[in-house]
Amino acid sequence: MSVKVKEKDYDLVKELSIQYAKGLKLDVIETFDDNQKARIGFYYLGLEITLGIQDVSELSEMIVDTDFQKKLHGVNNVDLGIDAVHVDEYSNKVSLFSFKYRNEFSQGSTKSPEELRTVAPFIGYLKNKERFYSDSEIKEDSRLSFEKILNILSLDEKDPEFELYMLTNDCAEFDYEDPGINEFIEKYPWIKIKEINLRDLAEHLTLKAEPNNAEVILNKKELLQHDMDGYTTANSYVGKIKLTDLIKITSTDHSLRNKDNIDDASIVTAQQIDLNVLFENVRGFLGTTKYNHKIIKTLEEEPEKFFLFNNGITITAKDIVVTKIRMDEFYKIELTDYQIVNGGQTLRSIYYFKDEKEGMVNNLAKASVLVRFFKTGLDDGLVEKVSEYTNSQNAISGRDLKSVDKIQLDIETRFRVEGLVYLRKMNKVDKITEKGLQISMEKLGQLLLAFHGHPEKVSNSKKKIFEEYYNYLFNDNPQFMNNALALTHSYHDIINSYKKLIEKYKYYEQKVFYVVYLNTWLKDNSIEDNIEILEKQLEDFRKGEDVSPARKLLQIKFKENIDKEILRLSNKQPEALVLNKKKK
Repeated sequence: MSVKVKEKDYDLVKELSIQYAKGLKLDVIETFDDNQKARIGFYYLGLEITLGIQDVSELSEMIVDTDFQKKLHGVNNVDLGIDAVHVDEYSNKVSLFSFKYRNEFSQGSTKSPEELRTVAPFIGYLKNKERFYSDSEIKEDSRLSFEKILNILSLDEKDPEFELYMLTNDCAEFDYEDPGINEFIEKYPWIKIKEINLRDLAEHLTLKAEPNNAEVILNKKELLQHDMDGYTTANSYVGKIKLTDLIKITSTDHSLRNKDNIDDASIVTAQQIDLNVLFENVRGFLGTTKYNHKIIKTLEEEPEKFFLFNNGITITAKDIVVTKIRMDEFYKIELTDYQIVNGGQTLRSIYYFKDEKEGMVNNLAKASVLVRFFKTGLDDGLVEKVSEYTNSQNAISGRDLKSVDKIQLDIETRFRVEGLVYLRKMNKVDKITEKGLQISMEKLGQLLLAFHGHPEKVSNSKKKIFEEYYNYLFNDNPQFMNNALALTHSYHDIINSYKKLIEKYKYYEQKVFYVVYLNTWLKDNSIEDNIEILEKQLEDFRKGEDVSPARKLLQIKFKENIDKEILRLSNKQPEALVLNKKKK
């Protein structure tokens, strides 16, 4: 690979993992040595990097690993080879995680196919849910994750996409020519394998935005321009660029960036990728996938067809100046402060091909790629919009569209004044060092839904919160901002209360939303009082039946029982916000 991993990269990952473990503020963590703390924190670090989720309680609920549950919660859970599970109804995607933490730095080598085989039991249960439910050794954490997967499978939509993330803090990779690997792929073709190792983590964690300027020359037949308003200079372009020119403007040798082209194969071979050009490409972080190998295979066997098979690259720049040269037959494109916001995997794969197939470097001169150029100038939020909207081949989710909404920006500003961290969009890992309570945009939406009378809908309505329900929840009511601040503090207070009652009650997030609802109507009660009410109702509802508490919380009948209890205790009939699906 073009980036050699050093021991300092291992140390950085270890230190960040330790920070994350300490941030959990659990007494048992203090008894662990640094390696044990790092092993625990590595789950959170890896999940945050791959999913962009920073809410610690949400990340905690994803982790089902046997060792993790035993050490932190004293639960003898059976993880079936999967360490964490995330179900994303926005993108109709299920992400499964397998973690391997090494206590010592190692450059690594080839991963054994056995690492894939260890996850087979969990995948097998997906095909046989009756067997899963009949296995008494599988405890509530794994059951809850499994039920989330069954829920998304039951939706009247296309089958979800399944991803299997293999995360490790060494540099080992799978050999996709290995019969054992191919056997797994052939047996489970509906699962996309994604490897993330120390090299990937180091690249992601050490990116720093620095000024990037470059020039590229294209034949006039290879460039199209789009005029945004019809009066100013065109500020977006689409071009066909040779891969050697792409290397020229993305390598660490900045002296090449203003040259017309690279016509010496030895110069191409010597280049290394400049990760600063990928600083804004957060959503493009995928690790090593089978897709990368298809890119490399195309370059090796059919470089002339690369343009047809690849989705292309998106570049944003503060300024783009296009000048006609060489008797108006060519255009010189000058880029100022540019970033590759989509196509990071393609770019990494091109450099990988260059390094691993040195005898085939001329293939890069034969191959071209589609590049979109956007001049962002001083338009606030435009870089973020372009990055988000071009970084997915799927439809943009309502959550992502709303992340640049004015009310979301206002919430972030107000929360910052109050010393709170509002996680409006996917951010980089250095956020974990920020002081103050944190809340994600998604979590606030869920709390608002519970506050307005629908705690039973919260877990299965994440998508609707930022589509059908959005204007009802994030509104211009004068009390909205105060409610949002109060709910954020209440959310953390409820979590802390459950920590104090850990010996008595099992905590998971669905309970928080019901306590928020009870707090809304039983204002004279303490949080602990309302927890007791909720737990008593859970114990009594459908008593004697084999129904997990998590499933009870989703049922309308349970919500009706809670309303009856509120009426009995307060003589008030709870009212819920009417969620009119037609009104946007």
